[in-house]
Amino acid sequence: MDSRDRFIDATAELLWDQGIEATSPAAILAASGLGHGSLYHQFSGKGAVVDAAVASLAADLRVENDALLGDGAKPSIERIRAYLAKERDSMRGCRIGRLVFDPALGGEAAETVDGVFDELTSQLTELVAEAQAEGDLPAGLRPADTAAAIVAAVQGGYVLSAATSDASAMKRALAGTAALLSAPIKTGAKKRKERR
Repeated sequence: MDSRDRFIDATAELLWDQGIEATSPAAILAASGLGHGSLYHQFSGKGAVVDAAVASLAADLRVENDALLGDGAKPSIERIRAYLAKERDSMRGCRIGRLVFDPALGGEAAETVDGVFDELTSQLTELVAEAQAEGDLPAGLRPADTAAAIVAAVQGGYVLSAATSDASAMKRALAGTAALLSAPIKTGAKKRKERR
């Protein structure tokens, strides 16, 4: 691993643990084990290394989400459920979501964070629409609203776990969300036909 990658990895870990504002150049140097001159040889300053680290965190998250949501061999509803059931470190927080309220978030890093949520919501919107077409979700659901609710359930799960100091709070919240998406749609449709 070259020095640039070491700075990015060290900064990414710091951002995930403590956010942008609390991450100083001195902390980056200490975490990377590299010298002051090396940092400023690779980056113009803290802002540049933060932008690169946020991009790295976002890329890792996209890869993980794509592995679950982009698996075309599985029905859409199963991919949504897999996303909800994904193992998460609920007490550490979302590597991207935790940055949203950071007072130092701006510029390129802010655009990266926005892009992650836009892409995820769009991906889930498509899957909800596909699951409706496949008969696994009610036709009356609005795909974009449902996708936003799924993203909110995940982010809210992190907050709930942190607020209650209970790592299982997130699992319960996401299990409840998955249960709401598991209503017996086809059975209900059959019963309505039978009554006619």
